[in-house]
Amino acid sequence: VVKDPDQVTFTQRYAYVRGIESEKFSLIDLADLRRGKPAPVEIQAGQHAPGTVPDQLGIADMIVPAPEGNAVMVANAPDQTLYFYQEGMMAPMGTFSNYKRMPRGILILDRSLREVTPGVYRAPVTFTKAGRYDIPLLIDKPRITHCFQATVQESPDGASTVSGPRRPIVQTGFGVEPVAPKVPTKLAFTLKDAVTQQPITGLRDVQVLVFEPPGSWQQRHHAQEIEPGHYAVVQSFPHVGEYRVMVQALSQHLRYADGVPVVQQVVSAPSRSDNRMQRADERAR
Repeated sequence: VVKDPDQVTFTQRYAYVRGIESEKFSLIDLADLRRGKPAPVEIQAGQHAPGTVPDQLGIADMIVPAPEGNAVMVANAPDQTLYFYQEGMMAPMGTFSNYKRMPRGILILDRSLREVTPGVYRAPVTFTKAGRYDIPLLIDKPRITHCFQATVQESPDGASTVSGPRRPIVQTGFGVEPVAPKVPTKLAFTLKDAVTQQPITGLRDVQVLVFEPPGSWQQRHHAQEIEPGHYAVVQSFPHVGEYRVMVQALSQHLRYADGVPVVQQVVSAPSRSDNRMQRADERAR
């Protein structure tokens, strides 16, 4: 197999072996393996070996099966690319853009339709709240596109129908106005119960993650309760840019990944001459 193997992934028919020191992966037919006569085939999956970025090794799976079961997605960190390989081919069939970011792993979310009875197809969907939804449908063969509406009613049993604990609502008081770099800035927010809408007090595990995309700079803080249910951290942004702020409280089943990042713009502070000119303009008016 390829040099220095470190990961193995299986589909119904094949085993995929990734090597740290090779830009290829080994493809092994499981039927041959059962007969004790494996004949690995090496498939090109990028221009650079994973070992060229040693700090990215061992983070997560870099080869995962596609939902169809006869293909895989291959992440190449130094190439900053995702490759799609169809079984039976001697090279990947295509690539997916990772927006010039280094992939650290792959997780596929399967929302494809499954035929449950002849002519009846189903896919699991979770609606977070009541309302009217637009549902686009795409079928590849035959090529069909259609968009229809679905109305989701309020649950007759209220919160009792919600599976598991409900995460709190995060209401932020920042992100609306830009702030200056290298100036201590208070980032305040409120945590409310999703059912009662009342502030949640006394939390000691509230954390705040501040980062600059794509993630080259980040800081984490423990938030302090400044008023009942109101929490805050003091953050100094290193330079001008666009930052993301996320909140986590594990005791309330709220993780960073569960929320929507708040965008905080950081801009240069106006100079004294700019301030004088602005005041002069205001007096002139």
